[in-house]
Amino acid sequence: MKINPIPDVLPQAIDASVQNELNRLSEIVSEFTNLGMHLYAWDLEQAKGGEENIPPLLLFRNILELLDSIAILIRHSSTDPCKLIIRTILESKFYLDYLFKELTYQRSMAYLVWHTHEEINVLNKYSSDTAQGKAFQQTLDADQRFNINVSELAKKFEIEKMITSKMTMLGYPQFIDAEQEYQKVKKTRNHIFWYHLYNGPTSIKKLAEYLGESALYEMHYGGHSGSIHGTKVMHGLYNKPAEGMTEFVQIRYARDAKSVVKEALTFCLSTFNLYLENRVPQKRPEYLSLYRLIRGDFLTL
Repeated sequence: MKINPIPDVLPQAIDASVQNELNRLSEIVSEFTNLGMHLYAWDLEQAKGGEENIPPLLLFRNILELLDSIAILIRHSSTDPCKLIIRTILESKFYLDYLFKELTYQRSMAYLVWHTHEEINVLNKYSSDTAQGKAFQQTLDADQRFNINVSELAKKFEIEKMITSKMTMLGYPQFIDAEQEYQKVKKTRNHIFWYHLYNGPTSIKKLAEYLGESALYEMHYGGHSGSIHGTKVMHGLYNKPAEGMTEFVQIRYARDAKSVVKEALTFCLSTFNLYLENRVPQKRPEYLSLYRLIRGDFLTL
């Protein structure tokens, strides 16, 4: 390294016994990621129909990617950042549960329409012909760190063409109903989430209540909120080994590694079962056969 590390703050060497345990935990997470990948692959092989398949497939893929990242972080004793990832996994679990609970086709199309509008909103900021683009240019001009011309960006990346393409898509027959619903909700809300459509829950907390997951929301989703928003930096980051002394805990502290892995895998197993029943129920025998190979590892957590 060109800059010497500070071992007391960020140790570069981890005790061998601790590293062995971290490696074991990481491998368990990777095994469960592989289990989920089989569900994903089975679904891809048999998926029929139209665009309504995209939201569940991509939401599930996102969970698997996040779980894979936890395996990497745990191996390197980077435990606290995993808590941020677990919160996102839980949110995606709620989304899948909401999709599958009822009106799956309608809710999938609502997700696609909402997501398309989110993309259009971003593109509009880079269009010199929109109010959002003009306001964004004023914001950039007021900050000397940025020397960006929105009009030049719009031309370079053909922003107008991209906006037109997405607007055209929203006019396709399969999207018309969800688009009309989006426009109706837009009249009453400044910011829209896809689950607001069709008289859906008005917040992620209400969504959890609708799913019967209020306790899970309060204990885990809300519990990790401080880690996301930077308001939990004091919690668990120092202790007082002696009266009048404060000791800051090192970065990459392995203390919570086992409980973090158990929490992540518990949520993912629940999601795997949900996905199996709703997307590839015919694959239950193969799934259970694979799960039995790693069930013992999970029970050690």
